[in-house]
Parts: sequence; structure tokens; C-alpha cells
Amino acid sequence: MARILIVDDEPMMCESLKLLLGGDGHHVHAATRVLEAMELLNSQDFDLVLLDINMPEMGGLQLMDHIGGRHPEVFVVMITGRASVNSAVAALRKGAFDYL
Repeated sequence: MARILIVDDEPMMCESLKLLLGGDGHHVHAATRVLEAMELLNSQDFDLVLLDINMPEMGGLQLMDHIGGRHPEVFVVMITGRASVNSAVAALRKGAFDYL
């Protein structure tokens, strides 16, 4: 099963995705703050990060730089409720596997 990290500043989104993916047997962790996500990434191995592009402390694109530099084997899927062509292009250029 996959090891998944959900990073979203909306706790309900984190819990919903955690229940959905955890119910399928995946090992799922969630973080509502970027610093919390960085701590988890540095202390555990993940296969996939579902990352909100709009975070209050640091943007999801900035966290992608951290992930790409220290954990290049991790797949990142950007998620957002405020999609734009510019943010999609920026995320994919930084190495996002997909953009939802």
C-alpha cells in the first residue's frame, strides 16, 4: 500500500481524504501547516504528496521546491479549489505529477 501525505490548510479536506484513502488500506498522514508537513517529510518516507497550492505560511509551490530537493522520488499532485492556467503550468514545471 502507498504511503500518502495530505497537505491542506482546510482540516475537513485533510480528514475527508484521509478517511477515503485510508479506507483503501493506504498509510495516510495529514498536515494542515507547511512546517508540519516538512517535519513529516523529513522523518518518514512517502510515495505521494497531495498538496494544496494555496497555503497560508508558505505556498505549495515553495514546498514543492523542498520536496524536489530532498525527496525527488516522491510524486506530488497539486490540489486546489482555485485553479488557474498559470498555477497549473507553474506546478507542472516544478515537477508536479498532476494538478487537480
